[in-house]
Amino acid sequence: MLVMPSTSIPVALADKGTTSPTSSKELHPRVYPEPLPAASRAEHVASPLKPYDGAKHLSQMTAPIKQLVSRKKKRFEQDGFNLDLAYISPRIIAMGYPSQGAESLFRNPATEVRAFLRRYHGRAVKVFNLCAERAYDASLLGLDSTQLERYEIVDHNPCPLFMMPPFCDSLQRWLEQSAEHVVAVHCKAGKGRTGMMIAAWLVWSGACANAAQALECFGLGRTVNGKGVTIPSQRRYVHYVEQLRHVKMDCPLRLPPLLLITGLFVHNLVRSPSRLMLRVSRFFLVLACFVCEPRADAGSFTRLSVLLFDLFVCMPHGRARFFTSPSS
Repeated sequence: MLVMPSTSIPVALADKGTTSPTSSKELHPRVYPEPLPAASRAEHVASPLKPYDGAKHLSQMTAPIKQLVSRKKKRFEQDGFNLDLAYISPRIIAMGYPSQGAESLFRNPATEVRAFLRRYHGRAVKVFNLCAERAYDASLLGLDSTQLERYEIVDHNPCPLFMMPPFCDSLQRWLEQSAEHVVAVHCKAGKGRTGMMIAAWLVWSGACANAAQALECFGLGRTVNGKGVTIPSQRRYVHYVEQLRHVKMDCPLRLPPLLLITGLFVHNLVRSPSRLMLRVSRFFLVLACFVCEPRADAGSFTRLSVLLFDLFVCMPHGRARFFTSPSS
């Protein structure tokens, strides 16, 4: 059953005791969160929490590199922390991947992410990993298995539409369980896939009026220039979620049908290639590869008709990529 959200959800987004924000700019916290009081930490953390010094020497050495990797993304720099992380709202965190080994020198060290979560939110946090290319155990961040969920989305791509409602519902249920609960969402860089899914939830929950406002909200909260989700297909899927909110459905979203591709048209080519290779893949698996002999339409040198003599079935959410060799 596809559970459509109620319109009285904004309390889940706002800080406890506040009302629903009315614009994307008002969704963002004015200040960084304060560390949990000692009594509250004792309820969440079994062992005493020692002050975190941020591994000062190493952190100072790698800070310029991390800033370079972050580019225009906001960073959390407080109490010895230096993380590629930002609060989209007081209860929604967007961050980069918690890394280990050499990668932690320029991305978020998992140990520092773990210390951050425990210091500010104790055990009241749930993490969503959106990477298809990598995974980790919940214990890496000091969480149990119920506090980590993974949704496999390929980098620079949208996710299947049927994946979005379960994500939004899971995030919503966690926030509704307690006013203290927060969520942390990440992919690799914590911007494209992360922004797409957070914006989808902002629309799904009714916290934002439409997809445009949700995307703006994420952009303002995550980056210094307001440019959050920039890939057109990822932005488009947030608009699909907006349309879903207005559709009453009594059955779950089903997998889209398989497509039988018989031909392709390629427009606006700079030059006419002598050969064109088409490769179709799903995630990291190449499903088919064809070398086609294109033929220019009469009177046009920028539009090609590609005839596929071997018909093939395209899996849902497959990717078609073209490789050309220039004509002699």
